Amino acid sequence: MKTLRSLLRIAALLFTATGASAQVVINEFDADQSGSSDGTEFIELLGAPGTSLDGLIVVLFNGSDNQSYDVIDLAGHSTDSNGLFLIGTTGMTGAGIEIAPGGFGWLQNGADAIAVYQDLASNFPNDTPPTSTNLIDAIVYGTADATDFDLIDVLTPGKAQLDENGNGNKDTESNQRQPDGGSAFDPARFTLGAPSPGAPNNPPAELGIFFSASSVAEDAGAGGAITATVVHDADPNQPVTVTITNGDPTELQMPADVVVPGDGTGQATFTITPVDDGAADGTVTVTVGV
Repeated sequence: MKTLRSLLRIAALLFTATGASAQVVINEFDADQSGSSDGTEFIELLGAPGTSLDGLIVVLFNGSDNQSYDVIDLAGHSTDSNGLFLIGTTGMTGAGIEIAPGGFGWLQNGADAIAVYQDLASNFPNDTPPTSTNLIDAIVYGTADATDFDLIDVLTPGKAQLDENGNGNKDTESNQRQPDGGSAFDPARFTLGAPSPGAPNNPPAELGIFFSASSVAEDAGAGGAITATVVHDADPNQPVTVTITNGDPTELQMPADVVVPGDGTGQATFTITPVDDGAADGTVTVTVGV
């Protein structure tokens, strides 16, 4: 097996960006805070500035039975000048929709899921099972919980479950896209950081790379190719050329440079293909970086 290990190198650039996508996506959410009330829970959506949210709903799924426990109708609302729309606990500054926290908050801690549908709220009464029909974006998450493969299989097949306690700071950190926006159904774009409800997310390291798989068989050829995604937080409307480092070209083939187009996403993909050298050399680690 050839094992890929991500080496993230911070570019000598001080870029920040808040590029929005025409696609409405889940941009940030915070399901757990200190204490039992969870009084500052929120879900932040992102689309193009001024996007009407008519016809869209947010459905919350409970991992204990893998059925819905709430639906939020977005009719009559639209994204703000930054492309953001905030669903928050009662009294939260900037919330377009406010939800009473109840005794233990309104957004369950996990393993659970948040899904955006282009559908009618009446089609999702409580205890409705998840479906991929009319699904716009979804995230399965937890707070140090076991992976809910049933929710993942329907809502985000093949993707990871996010963990709000990944840094051990579930009470003080939120899950947030880096940079803002990008493709739907993409948990690899989420990092943990200080919550920023209703505002652009705090920028991460300037440059990053994510892999669709961590290893590949040497003799897999093109059929075992791994997809790599380069992410930057420069101006997403300007093209950026990223140099790719390959620790061993005799083991893996990939381009030397990748151009991230100025299409507003701040990301681009490329293919990593294993090279069969005919030698039974066991597990080999190859460093790939940007």
